[in-house]
Amino acid sequence: MCVQRAMSMVQDTGEGGIGITNRISLILSCLQQTDDFAIGIGRLLGLLLLEKENSSFPIKVQNWLPLKAAAINMIQKTGTLRRACLQIFENELSPILAGLIAVLDTNKNINILGERDTWQFNLWIRMLNRHEIFDLTYQDVVRESKDTEQADFIVYGTGFEGYIFQSKMPFSWLIYRKISEILKCDSTFLGQIDGTASRAVFGDSPIMEELSTVPSENHEQAIDCYIVDFVNMIYSSREDEEMTVRIQMD
Repeated sequence: MCVQRAMSMVQDTGEGGIGITNRISLILSCLQQTDDFAIGIGRLLGLLLLEKENSSFPIKVQNWLPLKAAAINMIQKTGTLRRACLQIFENELSPILAGLIAVLDTNKNINILGERDTWQFNLWIRMLNRHEIFDLTYQDVVRESKDTEQADFIVYGTGFEGYIFQSKMPFSWLIYRKISEILKCDSTFLGQIDGTASRAVFGDSPIMEELSTVPSENHEQAIDCYIVDFVNMIYSSREDEEMTVRIQMD
C-alpha cells in the first residue's frame, strides 16, 4: 500500500500518463523479482527516515511509532491501535519513498531497468546499493514548509536548461558531478601535486569502484553511453541529427 501511494505522488513534466505508468510497472516488477533492488531502496529509506526522526526528536525517543499511533485522534480516525500504527507508518514512509523515486528517475533513469541481464541493469542495481554514491539528505527528497509536507514530487532532468532526456548510462548525472569535482580539485592544486588529487578522488570514490565492475567487453559501449548523456547535459540541441554530429565531434 505504501509503495502505490508513494508512486501516485510522483509526477512527470510534460509526458502525461505514459511515463508514470512505465515507472510504476518497472518499480513493481523489480520489487517482486530483484531482491537487491528492494534491499537498496529499503536501505536508503531507512537512512532517510532515521535522519528525519533524529531531527524531529533531538532527545532520542524510543518506540515513537506506537506513541504517535496511540494519540486519541489517531485511534478515533482508524479504529484500532494496530490500524493506527500502520497508518502512521505509511504516512511517514510514503513521502520519503516518493521523493526518493523522483530522484532515482532523474533523466528517466528508471527506464534503464526495462532490460534485464545487461551490464546497465547490473550497474544500476549495484550503484543503488552504495548509499554513499547518492549522499542524500532528508531535505533533498522531501521539502517541508513550516506547517505542511510536500504533497507532489516532480521528476526533473539535468539536461541543458533542465531538459529531460532518456539517459543511456545509469546515474550519469552523478558520474558527471563526480568528474566535475575531480576537475575542480585538480584545477585548485594544479602545478602543486601533479594530479595526486585526481587519483585520490577516483580511487576512494564508491561510484568509480562500481564503474570498474563493468565487464571489459562492455567498456566501449559504456563510454559511448556516458558521452551521449554528457552531450545532453551540456548542449542545448534537441535535434537527433545535430546531436549525433556533436557526439561524434566530442
